[in-house]
Amino acid sequence: MSVRSAVNRRSFFVTSLVAVAGGWLVASPFGGVASAVAALGVGAGLVVAQRYLRRGGSGVASWDEARAQFGRGTPTVVFLYSDT
Repeated sequence: MSVRSAVNRRSFFVTSLVAVAGGWLVASPFGGVASAVAALGVGAGLVVAQRYLRRGGSGVASWDEARAQFGRGTPTVVFLYSDT
Protein backbone atom coordinates (compact mmCIF):
# COMPACT_ATOMS: atom_id res chain seq x y z
CA MET A 1 0.00 0.00 0.00
CA SER A 2 1.37 3.39 -0.95
CA VAL A 3 1.71 6.23 1.56
CA ARG A 4 -0.83 8.28 -0.37
CA SER A 5 -3.37 5.47 -0.18
CA ALA A 6 -2.76 4.98 3.54
CA VAL A 7 -3.20 8.69 4.26
CA ASN A 8 -6.34 8.85 2.14
CA ARG A 9 -7.90 5.87 3.90
CA ARG A 10 -7.22 7.28 7.35
CA SER A 11 -7.63 11.01 6.70
CA PHE A 12 -10.89 11.38 8.63
CA PHE A 13 -9.42 9.52 11.60
CA VAL A 14 -6.29 11.69 11.61
CA THR A 15 -8.34 14.89 11.26
CA SER A 16 -10.61 13.78 14.11
CA LEU A 17 -7.64 12.94 16.30
CA VAL A 18 -6.05 16.35 15.72
CA ALA A 19 -9.34 18.19 16.30
CA VAL A 20 -10.16 16.36 19.54
CA ALA A 21 -6.59 16.79 20.83
CA GLY A 22 -6.77 20.49 19.95
CA GLY A 23 -10.01 20.88 21.88
CA TRP A 24 -8.46 19.08 24.81
CA LEU A 25 -5.37 21.29 24.79
CA VAL A 26 -7.32 24.54 24.44
CA ALA A 27 -9.54 23.66 27.42
CA SER A 28 -6.80 22.18 29.63
CA PRO A 29 -5.86 25.48 31.35
CA PHE A 30 -9.41 25.71 32.76
CA GLY A 31 -8.94 22.50 34.75
CA GLY A 32 -11.62 20.19 36.05
CA VAL A 33 -13.69 18.44 33.44
CA ALA A 34 -13.32 21.22 30.86
CA SER A 35 -10.87 19.21 28.75
CA ALA A 36 -13.11 16.16 28.66
CA VAL A 37 -16.16 18.28 27.83
CA ALA A 38 -14.24 20.08 25.05
CA ALA A 39 -13.00 16.80 23.55
CA LEU A 40 -16.49 15.31 23.74
CA GLY A 41 -17.97 18.43 22.14
CA VAL A 42 -15.49 18.43 19.28
CA GLY A 43 -16.02 14.71 18.73
CA ALA A 44 -19.80 15.13 18.72
CA GLY A 45 -19.48 18.00 16.26
CA LEU A 46 -17.43 15.84 13.92
CA VAL A 47 -20.00 13.04 14.14
CA VAL A 48 -22.82 15.46 13.30
CA ALA A 49 -20.84 16.91 10.38
CA GLN A 50 -20.09 13.46 8.97
CA ARG A 51 -23.71 12.35 9.31
CA TYR A 52 -24.83 15.53 7.54
CA LEU A 53 -22.35 15.04 4.69
CA ARG A 54 -23.09 11.33 4.29
CA ARG A 55 -26.89 11.41 4.44
CA GLY A 56 -28.39 8.92 2.03
CA GLY A 57 -26.59 6.42 -0.11
CA SER A 58 -24.16 7.16 -2.87
CA GLY A 59 -25.61 7.29 -6.35
CA VAL A 60 -22.23 6.56 -7.94
CA ALA A 61 -21.23 2.91 -8.01
CA SER A 62 -17.87 3.10 -9.77
CA TRP A 63 -15.00 5.44 -10.61
CA ASP A 64 -16.05 5.38 -14.25
CA GLU A 65 -19.45 6.79 -13.28
CA ALA A 66 -17.78 9.46 -11.16
CA ARG A 67 -15.49 10.46 -14.05
CA ALA A 68 -18.53 10.73 -16.32
CA GLN A 69 -20.19 13.04 -13.78
CA PHE A 70 -17.06 15.22 -13.68
CA GLY A 71 -17.00 15.39 -17.49
CA ARG A 72 -20.56 16.74 -17.66
CA GLY A 73 -19.57 19.76 -15.60
CA THR A 74 -22.30 19.13 -13.04
CA PRO A 75 -21.48 19.93 -9.41
CA THR A 76 -20.25 16.76 -7.76
CA VAL A 77 -19.11 16.27 -4.19
CA VAL A 78 -16.71 13.39 -3.75
CA PHE A 79 -16.52 12.13 -0.20
CA LEU A 80 -14.17 9.19 0.05
CA TYR A 81 -14.83 6.87 2.93
CA SER A 82 -13.37 3.50 3.66
CA ASP A 83 -14.75 0.93 6.09
CA THR A 84 -11.50 -0.98 6.04
